[in-house]
Amino acid sequence: FYYDFDMFQEMSVSTGGSELTAATGGVALNMVLKSGTNTPHGSARIYFENESMQSNNMDRTLATNLGSPNGKGNRIEKYQDYGFELGGPIWKDKIWGWGSYGKTDIELLTIRQTPDKTYLKNAALKLTGQITDTLRGSFTYFWGDKNKFGRSASATRPPETSLDQKGPSPVYKGEVNWVVGNNLFLTGRASYVGGGFSMTPQGGMDKQMYYDDSGVWHGSYWDYLSDRPQKLVMVEGNYFKGRHEVKFGYSWRKVSVESYSHVPGNKTWSYYIGYPDMLLFAQADWVSGADAHYQSAWVGDTITFDRATVNAGVRFDWQDDGQIALTSPAVPGFEQWLPTLNGPAVPKAIKWNSFSPRV
Repeated sequence: FYYDFDMFQEMSVSTGGSELTAATGGVALNMVLKSGTNTPHGSARIYFENESMQSNNMDRTLATNLGSPNGKGNRIEKYQDYGFELGGPIWKDKIWGWGSYGKTDIELLTIRQTPDKTYLKNAALKLTGQITDTLRGSFTYFWGDKNKFGRSASATRPPETSLDQKGPSPVYKGEVNWVVGNNLFLTGRASYVGGGFSMTPQGGMDKQMYYDDSGVWHGSYWDYLSDRPQKLVMVEGNYFKGRHEVKFGYSWRKVSVESYSHVPGNKTWSYYIGYPDMLLFAQADWVSGADAHYQSAWVGDTITFDRATVNAGVRFDWQDDGQIALTSPAVPGFEQWLPTLNGPAVPKAIKWNSFSPRV
């Protein structure tokens, strides 16, 4: 995710290790999207710069010696960022809506004048409803997409060997807040993150790739595809009594990762060792996949005194990770040495439980 920061209402930062909702110590960020209110509101923005607005600290002779055809080094050709956000009532005092959209265009030129373009797009939608005086619900949709054309372009990676990266990564989240009484507040959440991305060589997957005597790649390049969905269910509560604010909760999360990488053409590539002599490499597809589960429960108290505040609690975590069934097909012509490989599923191959007192 590459966030559009104009979509946030607030961001809170907690440091140290006493935050019970975080699995580990350190810095935790909580980013809250804006919401609709009874008063319509909105904003818009646009930023722009181009090559004429930047300075250059590279000597023209040096750039030419490094392969530049015009004596210029890596530089930004164009940077443009624009977007808007808008919110307001759908049914006054009952239902509110808010949405946003933003796009960032970053166009670079490498020292060999190879283009490297990145487009970041973000969209969000948030609906909130007051169901009863004590019950409120909300639904949030977030969509982030990074499109990068010419990734890894350089003096040794001409355009056909650079990569085009694509997403997107959607997020769906539902939440219910319940004020049980003057002292008890409960929250339930469920979310799905459709993570993952692909990187495809601009030369395509039907071309042969090779590495010449001067250290430059040609033809095409490896591709990469990764699918990384996550599912989460969480319930938590706060109980207030006198000096005490008791926090408790439970969460369940499943994370899957399935990734692939292939050699283009006939699954072989050449490495020149003094033209016309070369080495030929045959390479099987690379595959990887895992399913992980995370459960956690916590309870703690924030005790306020006249000149001191004490945070104390305990957290339990149960984790497991296992391999999913995978297949890497044989390399044509090299079946004797690189046959089809089948990796069986190994669920819960690794298990880890932890008990974490915090103060």
